[in-house]
Amino acid sequence: MPGIRKASRVALAAALAFTLGSGAFASPAGAAPGRTFEHLAPIKRLQALQLSREPMERRQERREFAERQRELRRLAREMRRTGRTSVRAGGQKSRPEVRAEAFPAAPRPGAFGDAGPDAALAVAPTNVRCNNPAGDTAGDGQCETSIVAWNQYLVAAWNDGKGFHDGSNQYQGYATSTDGGQTWTDRGTFPIPTGSPNWSWTSDPVLAVNPRTGAFYFSALIDPDGPSGSTNGIGVVKGRFTGSNIVWQAPSLVRSVNYSTEFLDKQWLAVDPGTGRVYLSYTRFVSNVSEINFQAADSALASWSTPVLVSVNSNNIALDERGLVQGSRPVVGSDGTVYVMYYKIGLVDVDSYRLAKSTNLGASFAAPTTIVTFYPNFATGGPGFNRAMGIQFASIAPDHSGGAHDGRLHLTWAESLNWFDDLTGIGLSGNRSEVEPNGAPAGANTFVSGQTLRGDLATSGVEEDWYKVAMNAGESIVFMADSIAPGMQFSMRVFGPDGSSRLTYALASATDITSGFGPAYPFTAPNAGTYYFRVFPASGFGGYRIRTGPATRTIERGRDQRDVFSTWSDDKGASWSAPVRVSDSPSGYDDWLPEIAVSPDGHVFAQWFDYRNAASSTGGAVSHTYFTGSADGGATWQAASALSSAQTAWTIVNTNIQPNQGDYNALFAWDRGLAGCWADGRDGDPNTYMAFVAAALRADVTTALATSDSTVLVNWQLTPSTSVTPTVYRRNLPGGAWSARETLPPAAGAASFTDTSVVTGATYEYRLGVVVDGEERFYGRASVAMPAGPAPLSLAITGVFPNPVDRSAAAPVRVAYRLRGTDRARIELLDITGRLVRTYELGTPGSGAHEFVLPAGGGIRPGVYLLRLVQGSDETSRRISILR
Repeated sequence: MPGIRKASRVALAAALAFTLGSGAFASPAGAAPGRTFEHLAPIKRLQALQLSREPMERRQERREFAERQRELRRLAREMRRTGRTSVRAGGQKSRPEVRAEAFPAAPRPGAFGDAGPDAALAVAPTNVRCNNPAGDTAGDGQCETSIVAWNQYLVAAWNDGKGFHDGSNQYQGYATSTDGGQTWTDRGTFPIPTGSPNWSWTSDPVLAVNPRTGAFYFSALIDPDGPSGSTNGIGVVKGRFTGSNIVWQAPSLVRSVNYSTEFLDKQWLAVDPGTGRVYLSYTRFVSNVSEINFQAADSALASWSTPVLVSVNSNNIALDERGLVQGSRPVVGSDGTVYVMYYKIGLVDVDSYRLAKSTNLGASFAAPTTIVTFYPNFATGGPGFNRAMGIQFASIAPDHSGGAHDGRLHLTWAESLNWFDDLTGIGLSGNRSEVEPNGAPAGANTFVSGQTLRGDLATSGVEEDWYKVAMNAGESIVFMADSIAPGMQFSMRVFGPDGSSRLTYALASATDITSGFGPAYPFTAPNAGTYYFRVFPASGFGGYRIRTGPATRTIERGRDQRDVFSTWSDDKGASWSAPVRVSDSPSGYDDWLPEIAVSPDGHVFAQWFDYRNAASSTGGAVSHTYFTGSADGGATWQAASALSSAQTAWTIVNTNIQPNQGDYNALFAWDRGLAGCWADGRDGDPNTYMAFVAAALRADVTTALATSDSTVLVNWQLTPSTSVTPTVYRRNLPGGAWSARETLPPAAGAASFTDTSVVTGATYEYRLGVVVDGEERFYGRASVAMPAGPAPLSLAITGVFPNPVDRSAAAPVRVAYRLRGTDRARIELLDITGRLVRTYELGTPGSGAHEFVLPAGGGIRPGVYLLRLVQGSDETSRRISILR
C-alpha cells in the first residue's frame, strides 16, 4: 500500500516487542560442539518483528490518510466560512516530525543506458500496458499485479495509487482483454456490495479462473466500513464475460475482524476445476502474532466454511509457528488434493517453506511438512525497492497436464548466500569514524570491509553521512547496525558506483537495537568499482555504529544477495527434488520476486525481476523482467531471456505507492500460451505491463458432438499449422483411464477423428497426444455426452474452419455439417442483405456427419456472410467472415 509514514514505525515496534519474546530464538538442540547461534537471536527476533510490522503499518497508514481527508474537509469548510485563502491545520508543526529521504540529483536522461544498446530488447515479446494512465496524477502507482486467462479473455489486477487522492478509497484496479492480451481496457475498480457504501478494496489483488467454465474470481483485502472503520477483512467477487464485458456478481465477504485485536493479510485464491470449489488461505494476526487460516466456498460463493488453522500453534517452542508465518498460497492437485504452502521464519539461521495438504476438500489439513530450507535476505528488497524489507514469499504451481509429470508440484523462491555465519567476524578490523564534510558522494569517507563505521548525525539541520568502499566483482559485504542514539531512526542504503543508483534499503531504529535487535543484510558487487554507503536520519539525532565485514560463500546454494531456485515433488509433498538454480545471471546481480506456472501441456515457466542488463555504473540497479522454461518437468531450465522490452531505473521512478515494485508479480499459463504481468517504471511511474508468449502447440476443439447414436465426431484446429502426428486418446467419464484410440495421419492445421465405438448414455472425453520437446504432451480436451437412446438427427452446420476466413492464407476452408436422411443437399453463400452469392451442390452423401471444402477464390469480396445448409424442406445457417 502507498505512503507508509515512518513516524509510526517506532511506536509500532515498541508494541510488537512485547509480543515476540527472546526465548524461542536460541541455539538449537543438538548444535555442534563449539558452535553458537546466540548471536543470531537478535537478528531473527527483528525478522519476526518485521513480519508483523508491515501489515500494522499499512493499517496505520489508512487510518492516518482518513484523518488527513477529514482535516482537509474541515479546512475547506473553514476557508468557505471565513473567506480566507489559506488556513493552518490545527497542531501542524512548522518543521515536520519525520524527514523524507533526500537523494542525489537524478541521473541525466539516458544515464542508465551508458553500457550501450540493451541486448535484451532484441528478443523480448511485445509488451502491452494494462492500465490506462489517463486521469492519473504524477506518481500514481499501479503495481503488485495478478493476471489470469480463459480462451481469448484475460483479466489483470493491481494495487492502484489513484485511490489515495480521487476520494474513492478504492485501491484496487483492473483491466480486461478480449483478444488474447493484444489490447486492454482499464475498467477502474471492482464493485462494492449494495448496502455497504464505505466498503474499500485496499490491497493484495489476487485473481483465479476455472479453466473449464470460464468463471473468474478476484480477491483482496478490504475495510468493510472504510479506512476509518473498526474492521478489516477479505472480499471475493465472481465474474463472467458477456461479449466484450465482464459482469461481476455482488462481492462476497469471506471474513471480517476487529482492528483492535486482529488483522487479516496476504490472502490467496485457488479454484478446483473439477468441483468448482473456491479455496482461500490467508494470514491472521492475533495480538500481532501470525497464523495461517483457510476457508472454502462453492463456485457461487454462496457461503464460506468455518476458518481452519493450517499452521501450527503449540506450547512446544520447537514446533510452535505463531508469529513466524506469512505468505500462504493454496493450490489444487490434479486429483483434487488441496495444498497450502506458506513461509516460516526459522529459529536460528535458515527459514523454510512449509506445505499442508487436505484430502477432504479443505475440511481439515494434515500436519505441515517442510519443503525446503534457505537463507533469507530479509532486511532489504531488490535494487530500487522503496520498502525497508525483503520479500520472502514463494510461488507454487501444480501440473494438471495428464502427461508424464501429472500431479507434480512445483515451487520457486529466491534465497541469498549464508551471511549469518559471518556476523561474529564483522567489524573487527578497527574503526572508521566519519570526517566532515561527508554529506554527499563527493565527500564520502573511504572504508574497507571489516571496519566499524562510527558517526554522528547533527542535532540541527538535516545531515547525512556518506562512506565508500572499493569492491571486486562478486565480493560480498555484510552491513549491521548495532548501536544507535535513543529515539533515533535512520536508513542504511548502498548506492552504485555512480553515487545515485539505489541498491539496498533498510531501517534501523533505537527501539529495535536497544531491545537487542539489529538490522543486517549482505550486498554483493556485480562488477568491480567503488560503491557508496549512506546513513540518513529518518527521525531523531545522535550517534550510531555500523559493523561491516566480508560475507564468504562456502557450501550454500545462493551466490549473492538473491538467486532464484526451484524444486518439485511427485508424491504429494512427502519428498522434494534437490533445488535447481533457475536464474542464470552473473553473480552479484539481484534476482527476486519469482513466480512459477505450469501450462496445460506440462511445460514449466518461471519469471522474476532481473538486473543483469544494468549499466556497470549503476551497480545493477536497473531491472528487466526475465523468464525461462523447462521442458523436462523442472529438472533443467533453459537460458533465461527478457520478458520486458524496456528497462526500469527504479531510482528515478516517481510513485505514491509502497511497495513500488509490489510484494509479488504474476505469471499465468493456459492452452494459448504464457502471460507475464509485472510492475514497470518505463513511463516514469509504476504501471502494470504484460507480455504474451504463444504456446509451442495449441489444439482448439472446433467440433465435438454425437452425430448419431453410435458415432462421435471431434475436430481440432492446430496452431501453428506445422505438420504433427497426433494420437487420439479417449476415456469414459467420470474417472475412466485414458486409452489410445488411433494415431492420425500427419496433420497441418487440423485434425479430425470419428469414433464409432461409442454407446448410448455414456459420456466420453477426448484429447490429442503429440510429441513436443521429446515428450508426449496432451492438447485439446473435449467431452461428448451420448444421447440416452436413438434419436432423430437434426440438420446442422457444426463448424467452419477457419472463421474468419483469410483470403490471403493458403489453408482450405472446411465446413463440417450434419444431414438427416438421404435427400439431396446444398450449401448456399448469402451476403448480409440475403442476396445469393454462390451455391455448392453436395449431392446425396447420406445421413450423419460430413465435411465440405469450399473452393478457393471466386472473386468473393471481404465481409460478413451466411452459410445456409439446405436439405429438402429443412435449412439451417451459420455466419462467417471473409477478410482481405
